[in-house]
Amino acid sequence: MKYNYVKHFEHEMFSKCPWYWENKRRNRNANARMNRKVEVLFEKQGHLIILLAMAKRNIVALDMPDGINDWIAKATGIRKAFIDNIGGWFTVPMVELALYGTNLANLALAVLDVENEVKGAVAARTTLMNAVELDLEGALAYVQGLVNAKPLNANSIAVGANMHLVVRTKADKPAIEAIRRLTGEIELIVKAIGRNPSYIFEISTDGITYTFCKAIKKGRVTITGLTPLTKYWFRFAVIKPDGSLAWIYCIPIVAL
Repeated sequence: MKYNYVKHFEHEMFSKCPWYWENKRRNRNANARMNRKVEVLFEKQGHLIILLAMAKRNIVALDMPDGINDWIAKATGIRKAFIDNIGGWFTVPMVELALYGTNLANLALAVLDVENEVKGAVAARTTLMNAVELDLEGALAYVQGLVNAKPLNANSIAVGANMHLVVRTKADKPAIEAIRRLTGEIELIVKAIGRNPSYIFEISTDGITYTFCKAIKKGRVTITGLTPLTKYWFRFAVIKPDGSLAWIYCIPIVAL
């Protein structure tokens, strides 16, 4: 065996120093702890697959069709999947499942009223579609919770709910976020752009025509006085030195 002169020199030079033996003791303890962690890891190798599945989080997605009738059919099919529970994944029911069913039933009646040209039926249908949209968000969160609890069955759970999984990617923070707060309140949060920016916010109920909402120097504002079960679109712009504006849009959100 080749003699280690470096180790010998180190021992001769520092063996009489108290800190030398303290450092050696700490190193031994650290190595022992690391070895134990490795042993435990191999003892539990049967669970490695689960740990890896949890590390790669499965994201549940819900793609709704554009046509009103197709949209309603998809929303109805998702609730039916929960009730039929063919795969046995939905034994613990969604909390608002009954309300979900009530909103769908009322929406079906509103669709008939629109077909019969009943006055005010279109507005009623829109309101009820917004209510069902909130139910769908709840359904998505419900299925995501089940998937998080059973990552190895993620795809089966998502497909069983008429949803699907998407690949998780590290997305950039959106330029503008809309968050529901209290009834009739939505908070807008924008990503800082430049130094000492001034922001202008506008609001719309159809995504086409926007009206002035707020002008502030902060990137966070709460919009109040909104009508529950109404869908809103928001956009903001940073006022440039020359006075020009470049609008950035937010995805629509239904107020509570």
